[in-house]
Amino acid sequence: MLIKNIELVEQLYITSVLVNKEGNKRIFNKLGLTVNLYAILAHVKNNINTNTEIQKTVEGSPASITQKLQKLESMDLIKRTLDKEDKRKWKFEATPKAEKIIKKIKPVYKFSLMGLFFNFKKEEKETLLRLLKKLETRVKTCI
Repeated sequence: MLIKNIELVEQLYITSVLVNKEGNKRIFNKLGLTVNLYAILAHVKNNINTNTEIQKTVEGSPASITQKLQKLESMDLIKRTLDKEDKRKWKFEATPKAEKIIKKIKPVYKFSLMGLFFNFKKEEKETLLRLLKKLETRVKTCI
């Protein structure tokens, strides 16, 4: 049974890395981004806009998140302002340039992701989603 569990985790990891790698190669690199930079940019656009909030939702160490935020800022995709309520925090906001890039990427990325599940039946997708959510809960309590 243990071998099957390890195989499952390895396959999930391989699939995740492959989606990241192929997404970078086919979609994001053309615009000077990576999947991870885009994830942060999308979060900022959706008002997850402090370093702490972003760290809770995006994979990476605090230092790597800070580095990615600086990269997005240097690309003029986000701007940083001091939080009015807590002067120790920075808030990030998507720039008009970021809005244009997101508008360009979103349909291509969405179409690509739809292709991943093209041959899946509705029940298979529902089962996969249910199992992944269950696995997410277990990860938070077991690891």
